[in-house]
Amino acid sequence: LANAQLRRRETPPGGETRTPGASAGARTRGGANARFPFAGAWEGSFLMKDGPSKEPRWIVITIDVADSSKTSYSGFTIYPNNARAPHLNSLASKDSLRWEQSNSGGGHWLYAARLVSPDSMVGTLTLHDAPWHPTTMPHGTFVMVRQQAATR
Repeated sequence: LANAQLRRRETPPGGETRTPGASAGARTRGGANARFPFAGAWEGSFLMKDGPSKEPRWIVITIDVADSSKTSYSGFTIYPNNARAPHLNSLASKDSLRWEQSNSGGGHWLYAARLVSPDSMVGTLTLHDAPWHPTTMPHGTFVMVRQQAATR
């Protein structure tokens, strides 16, 4: 993951953070945007319940505001090899966000995230429509924290 590159953000005087893609709405200290609480860069780990590895794996995602009038988001996941997988069909509610992501072996992952604070979220991921029709669909959990803007 050391090779992952994320957009830099500046912290202007007063500590208000400018989050990529979230140009509208009120900002709060610490990076969260009150109107678009999921917008920003996030990092954390996921743990698969049914998978070959029982070790947590690092994950980085970036979430941008796709349409401020509809409060819709777009985003992508950044993998350790710096590959990016786009988030598809994002759907937001007050404190939750769902999105899909294509699986390299067929099917798609469904992510469901819930804010537990302005700068942290937890969620689940489940593989759907896998072409090999597993008895139990692979699934897991994730925890993420907002990446803070670099200080100068």
